[in-house]
Amino acid sequence: MQRQFTIELRVNYADQERNDVIRRACQAAARHVYAMAALLQDGIEPQIAISSDDFFSGHQQIALLDDTVQQAIDQGRVEEEPISEDLLAAQPESR
Repeated sequence: MQRQFTIELRVNYADQERNDVIRRACQAAARHVYAMAALLQDGIEPQIAISSDDFFSGHQQIALLDDTVQQAIDQGRVEEEPISEDLLAAQPESR
């Protein structure tokens, strides 16, 4: 039997940085809840969604996990290097 649980939080901060902190806290809470649901599953994978809404920006989906590798590349903290010959040699040939 399917059941849906809903957690809703409304905040009103003048400082946009506070909204970012709450967004990250909601992501962490959602990861925790999703992990618990995944551990208790009976063969059907649980689903989870995180979003936020406001009058000016509208509905925005929030990723459960941030793409930290892409963020590091965008910030210039990761230098892209060519693939080494050893790694290329270890890759099986596609047929």
